Formats: sequence, C-alpha cells, structure tokens
Amino acid sequence: LARKLRPHQREGVRFVFECLSGLREAGRHGCVLADGMGLGKTFQACCVVWFLLQHSVFHGPGVPTCARPIILCPTSLVRNWGNELDKWLEGSVEAVVVDVFQVPLESRTTPLILICTASSMFSANEKMPSAS
Repeated sequence: LARKLRPHQREGVRFVFECLSGLREAGRHGCVLADGMGLGKTFQACCVVWFLLQHSVFHGPGVPTCARPIILCPTSLVRNWGNELDKWLEGSVEAVVVDVFQVPLESRTTPLILICTASSMFSANEKMPSAS
C-alpha cells in the first residue's frame, strides 16, 4: 500500500496515525481527515486501518492496535467502502456491511472490518442491555 500512496496521501496517513496514537497532542486520540473530493481520503483511511490491524501502537509486539474497526458512514457510501476495502486490501480483510446485532464475530480467518450506518449504530446502542 505504501508504494501506491502519493506524497499528499502519505502526509494524510501520517497525520491520522499521529492523531490516533496521541503523538500530535498528548491525551488526544482522534482526528477528522478532510480534503477536496477525489484526493484519496478513502484510500488513506484504508491504509491507516490496515496499519492498525497489523501493528501495535499501544501494546507489545504481535498485538494489533485494533481487532475490529468500524467504518461509520452514510447509507449511500456503505457499498463504496466495501468496494474500496476489497480494491486496496485485496482480500486481506473481510469487509462486512452490518446490522450490528446480526454478525457472528467468532471464528474469522481474516481481520474483520464492520461497515455500518449511524442509524444502525444508534439502534444497536438502544438494544444493548444496561450495565447494572
């Protein structure tokens, strides 16, 4: 993937990684990647997700930073995200469009990336039992 990144995309991936790992500002872990249309934000996000699935930022060697990333996007972009993950990660992950409560998470042979809409996340949150 790194060989396919253009210079501005490398800068974007570095920015997102530094923000997520707290290297940009102590105690802050997150960011928004915003740029003009057609400049490769989706590809950059795919690169960051792949890196986080393969490498450890906070844990020891061999422990990925995240095991099941979730891509939250508008309904109109869900299929596009699946296509982009298939295109760039070439079958190295399983991209699953989900209703959050209908995906069996056990016994996966490839890393799993959940793609869902905000409404399905909010619906799932409402269905979750309260911690008491």
